Amino acid sequence: MAKNEASARVLWERFLTLTRETEKFLDGDDIDMAMELIRQGLETYKSIEALPVDDFKPTPAGQELLAELKPVYKRTQLKAQSWLNRSRRQNQAVKTYTTLGGLTPSGHIFNKKS
Repeated sequence: MAKNEASARVLWERFLTLTRETEKFLDGDDIDMAMELIRQGLETYKSIEALPVDDFKPTPAGQELLAELKPVYKRTQLKAQSWLNRSRRQNQAVKTYTTLGGLTPSGHIFNKKS
């Protein structure tokens, strides 16, 4: 195995591991850790792209790893997008409730006697 192929293999395996771990933390709603893992995954992918030649990807082992990575990566993307959408909705609900059209609630709004 050539040195470049070994380096590429290590990077691809790291990227797969980071993607799996990101999915776990998104499932557990630990967004801070998920964001850190996403950052590490992006750095790893940039390292893969910076390789002069990716000798690992066309090998049978490389193709097997990519086949394993694709569904995990897709699920992770969908879960991250779902979290982002949920977060935006919650943020909008909070903004809507706190502004109440510029009115300041004064207790009597919820008083049943009024």
